[in-house]
Amino acid sequence: MSNIRVNVVKGVGVAIKAPIQPRPDPVQGREIGEPATLVTWKGKTPATVIDVFTHGRFSYVVVQEDRATRTDRNGKHATIQEYKITRNKSGEKHVFKMKSNGPILVERNPENGRFYERRDSTRIMFGKREAYTTPAQ
Repeated sequence: MSNIRVNVVKGVGVAIKAPIQPRPDPVQGREIGEPATLVTWKGKTPATVIDVFTHGRFSYVVVQEDRATRTDRNGKHATIQEYKITRNKSGEKHVFKMKSNGPILVERNPENGRFYERRDSTRIMFGKREAYTTPAQ
């Protein structure tokens, strides 16, 4: 199989050979220990990448929630919040399928071992840990 794509311009009769551009690997650069932030409608939760693996034709990243302890004294309704973030080895784990349009939260079916996409709004940001709780109303 060749990496050359042939484009034929209709009516011109000229074939242009151009190399096929590989899709960027969405897992590229993901390392174990990398900081991450889970973003939900309730706020932001700090996390750490604990595993990167391939299952079938997709790659997956497993993150584990970290502990965020509030350090400010602004009250629960405050929008300015400060946290001390520490690693939590027993924190909840989340698996994200790395797709070309962004990571999607998935769960594994224990009966057949397949991953299926969860239908909620949890997203992930890689590269930094942030904590924030939406102020109570």
